[in-house]
Amino acid sequence: MRFIVSHIRGVPQQLMVPVLLNQVEDDAFIVHDLNRRLLTDAILKKRLYFSVRLKLKLVMINQLILLQLIIRHVIRDNFLCSLERVK
Repeated sequence: MRFIVSHIRGVPQQLMVPVLLNQVEDDAFIVHDLNRRLLTDAILKKRLYFSVRLKLKLVMINQLILLQLIIRHVIRDNFLCSLERVK
């Protein structure tokens, strides 16, 4: 099962992350436009797959910051993360 998390109009992001994380065990989890604090919270709670929209400019978090977060947590906490292109 895959959960795609992106900005959904009318749904506060701080509600989306905990609700979705409660539903996910070891499933792939794709994060697109979450802000840094929420992204870090998500990384710390679950093993996540990250998909960066390389053709689109991310609104709330740039790709460099995303990569730094992923690398830091992968090295420190041994999370499984995968970068892939999204068409």
